[in-house]
Amino acid sequence: MNKSIYGILFFLIIITLSGCGRTEPSITKTADDLKKTEFNCEAPCANYVNKCLTLVPGATQQLYVDGLNSCVKECGDWGVNKAECILNAENCTSMTEDCDL
Repeated sequence: MNKSIYGILFFLIIITLSGCGRTEPSITKTADDLKKTEFNCEAPCANYVNKCLTLVPGATQQLYVDGLNSCVKECGDWGVNKAECILNAENCTSMTEDCDL
């Protein structure tokens, strides 16, 4: 091989090792993206309906549906700890007192 080929090979090796020319996918997430991926609101809200709304005398199926939908909307503003607290709460009282529902 002649010297110019060695030079080109050396250049290509340096570029490869340094990462020049390589494009990395963007992994930047917005706060809203993180909120959506950190936890699922369906399970904690289902527990809320099951443990709290079922205690309402004369409650209708529509109350449960409306309560679940309202909870899911509110849940988007909760942190992971609150959502997990509501998910794991054994009763409505503990949801209210321990989880600040």
